[in-house]
Amino acid sequence: MGRTIWLMLAMLGLFLVGCAAPPAAPPPPARPTAAPVPTVPAAPPLPEPTPPDGATGGEVALPAPLYLLEDQQLVRIDGPNRVTPVPLRDAGFVIEFDVSLATSRLAYTLGQNQYTADTLIIADGDGSQPRQIAANRFGISQPRWSPDGTQLAFAEGVSADFSDTGGIYLLDATDPAAAPTRLLANPPLDPSNPSGAEYQPVAPLAWSPRGDALVVQQGFGLAVLWLDTGAVVPLRQSTQAPLPCCDAVWTSDGQQLLVASVGNLQLGTVAPGLWQADARTGASTPLVSSDADGAYRLAQAPHPLAAGEVRMLGNTTAAPPMAGGMHLPQLRMQHYQPDGSVATLREELYPVRDVRWATDGRGAAVLTWAHEQGAPFATYTLLWLDAGGMPPVPLHDYTSDPFNVSLQGAKPLLRWGQ
Repeated sequence: MGRTIWLMLAMLGLFLVGCAAPPAAPPPPARPTAAPVPTVPAAPPLPEPTPPDGATGGEVALPAPLYLLEDQQLVRIDGPNRVTPVPLRDAGFVIEFDVSLATSRLAYTLGQNQYTADTLIIADGDGSQPRQIAANRFGISQPRWSPDGTQLAFAEGVSADFSDTGGIYLLDATDPAAAPTRLLANPPLDPSNPSGAEYQPVAPLAWSPRGDALVVQQGFGLAVLWLDTGAVVPLRQSTQAPLPCCDAVWTSDGQQLLVASVGNLQLGTVAPGLWQADARTGASTPLVSSDADGAYRLAQAPHPLAAGEVRMLGNTTAAPPMAGGMHLPQLRMQHYQPDGSVATLREELYPVRDVRWATDGRGAAVLTWAHEQGAPFATYTLLWLDAGGMPPVPLHDYTSDPFNVSLQGAKPLLRWGQ
């Protein structure tokens, strides 16, 4: 029994630091699905968009300040090499964070090491007025502000004696005396299941634009949690397999989600691609998928535009994707059209760690990563990439622990601020 419990907790710990590939599971009951779309054809290049004001290749007017988690400390970036540390008043390593676009308030988790957080703090945008919200030595993760900045969702882990399963919690941030309430509990651990293969803990990923739902991580898949009813809607492929965690964004109407994957055929069978899923039914349509001849189509950081168009980072490769671990795929800026075609906006390839698009899609802040085998540190470079083809603008670079790319692979390092 002791060895069983140890294995269960080890598995849960891996969940809290990133997504892995899913184990095989029996198919669930049939659900309504959308019809698949044809294989993605080639497309002529798009007309070049108007470059943003100030983007000259040496400087850029960012849409807003960027917050970056740099080597477990938070910094603010207002332009090329205009970097200001955010003086957080709490000891410990910053593991994850979020910034409210409505109020500029921060939410961040702290840990006694650089891998697992045990404390959740909220503070003003300059780091002042810190307030501890929760503490759990079995893990706190994925703080997410609601669109209006009045609520904060986050996840807690299961206790060692299984007396508290943890799950997704919600804080009313307008009431200084409010305590978090649980929205959705993790399923109970089964001590008789030594592998824990069916265990599906939950954590919030992104709020809907209206603040009435959350897309959540559910084990190795995704689901939508509707706050008014508590209904949980799993997002599934046409085969009934779950859509892969954890790269999902809402469309502006709050009724659809775009789900991207660079794939992971090293540890499992997570296929790369881009899907559009119905938030009410969970049914999805593949927008970009691999070819029958073996070409793999990778997608990351989708950004919805008007009329069904999508900007993203992507690539087509002949070799199976080996994301995760010390691997980051090489991706370029692309544009998906509703007819299924994909155009290249920029030819250069980057190993992409995190991306934040401008709201209008005119460009993106892209955090790249490079590591030589055996080197003690990895090099991170933050670039502004203009969708109109202007030269890339370096914003900031730093070195950090190379293992952050694998152990924090699902955790954002970049956020827009005010």
